[in-house]
This record gives sequence, structure tokens and C-alpha cells, in this order.
Amino acid sequence: MKENAIKEIDVQKSDVKKTNVKDNSLKHTATVIKTNKAYLGKWLILVWLNAIVGLFFGNMVSTEVGFIFGMVVGVSVFAIPYAYLAKYADSNNNQALSKSLYTSVIVKMMCQLFVVPDMYAGILALSITDAIFSTSVPPMDSTIDTFLYAFVATVLTGVFLSVLVMILTGIIYLFTKKNNET
Repeated sequence: MKENAIKEIDVQKSDVKKTNVKDNSLKHTATVIKTNKAYLGKWLILVWLNAIVGLFFGNMVSTEVGFIFGMVVGVSVFAIPYAYLAKYADSNNNQALSKSLYTSVIVKMMCQLFVVPDMYAGILALSITDAIFSTSVPPMDSTIDTFLYAFVATVLTGVFLSVLVMILTGIIYLFTKKNNET
């Protein structure tokens, strides 16, 4: 009987340890989710502000529901890698990279006033999308086809503009690091 009581106490102790680990893990997970939501929210806003001109031109191509939804999803997708990169820079205490990324996105946003980068990225993306879909106009016979066409065109445009942002980030980062070393 004494042995059973000791085993029962040991089992209860191990349950308490497991519970504490689970509680701490859940707290950590909740903190990570809140942090990720904050990063994602910030970058979702920045990405959308950077897409104003592209969305304007995209609406000139088509105003079909599938097309608009394809653009919305295509633009929103870009918040994820930007949020991840910003969080990575911050968690590794790389303030130079974090500031460089943010600054380059703001500079690119201001470049929309000149329309040129967005327009050429869109033209190139539409040319590639036309080749992929073997058409020179968005397919209008199916909402899914229209969605896919717009999604692919939007993602390609975003990739080209993100290359511009990454080049700007690299240049700003190099100048920031060089100025911090001197």
C-alpha cells in the first residue's frame, strides 16, 4: 500500500511538471502568435500601400470579381516574406537590416509617384502571364481562370518589384553598416 502511494505521488509530480511545461509552451506560443500578428499587420499595411498604383492599373485590365480577388490575394501574399525577414532581422538584433528593409519599402512606395517601376514590372508580368495562359487578355469564361490569371500576374509583378526593394535594401544596408563602422 505504501508503494502504491509513493508511485501515485511520483505520477502526480510528473503530471505537474508536464503541465507546467505545457503552460509555458502555450504562453510562448501565444506570445509568438501575437508577435507574428504584429509583424504581419505592419507589413500587410506597407505592402498594400506599395500596391496602390499596381491595383489602379490592374483595375484597368479587368474589374471581374475573380480578377480583383486574384490581385487582392496576390498582393497580400507578399506580407508574409517581408514580415518574416523583418522579424528575423529584429530577433537577431540586426537593426541595420531591419531599418534598411523598412526604408527601402518606404522609398519604393514613394517611387509610385513616378509610376515607371510599377508600370514596367506590370507590363513584364502581364507578358509572362499571357505566355503562361496562352492568351493576351485575362480569361473571362471562368472565375477560377480569371482569379489564377490575376494572381499569377500580381505575384510576378510583386516579385519584380521585390527585387527592386531587395536591391535598395542591400544598398541602404551597406551604407548603414559602413557609417556605423566609422
